[in-house]
Amino acid sequence: MLTTCATVADAKQALADVPVQGVAIAQYGGNVPPVHFCVHDADGGSIVVEYIHGALHVHDNPTTVMTNEPAFPMQLENLSQFQSITNTEPAPIEVNGVTFAAHSSGDGTLGLPSGFLATSRFVRAFWFRQFAVEHKTPQEGVQTARHILNQFDIPPGTVMTEAGGTGEGGGVAGPEITQWMTVVDQQNAVLYASTYEHPNLFKVDVSKACAAADGVSFIPLPSMDDIPELLPA
Repeated sequence: MLTTCATVADAKQALADVPVQGVAIAQYGGNVPPVHFCVHDADGGSIVVEYIHGALHVHDNPTTVMTNEPAFPMQLENLSQFQSITNTEPAPIEVNGVTFAAHSSGDGTLGLPSGFLATSRFVRAFWFRQFAVEHKTPQEGVQTARHILNQFDIPPGTVMTEAGGTGEGGGVAGPEITQWMTVVDQQNAVLYASTYEHPNLFKVDVSKACAAADGVSFIPLPSMDDIPELLPA
């Protein structure tokens, strides 16, 4: 899709002719890993691609967000339970002459599901996307997307996986962590990313990288040693 399609419409058409083999993996308990793809284009188009019981399902994605299991139609059905979420402060209530008001800002988001379950992440991602302020420059958009994604960074030890399990941990025992985060400026073909080892953003301008590359090339990722140290002037 990345090398042959320019829009989600192109991807829809191409996917129908692509055979996909479901391979059972021992680390996933002998199951085929449940994989969901969310495809976006520079014009704002968005689709979700899922293979369920060997059949291809392509859904138009009005939310533009996606997480993992369950299947996309179930994510939308679950989302309908969170219609009352708002980024404004609800009016105080009065009971028998006594007024009750929230003690701090953010009262309108009370009810957003917490935790790192995929359905909870989907709901939070949808509303964070809905609440995002309009940006004037690509850089502002990147920063907005980055701060949204920070809400899904799993602190080490918060989610533990078991060997041979079928969850998103890949059947490996230990703490599940957020290994990397990426933000793509599709209009200008610039990739921004950060990793678990290097939380600061770095970027790859695709046009410049292609011009500098000689065939297939690899770009080393920064490490903890690359985090700048600040000293008094």
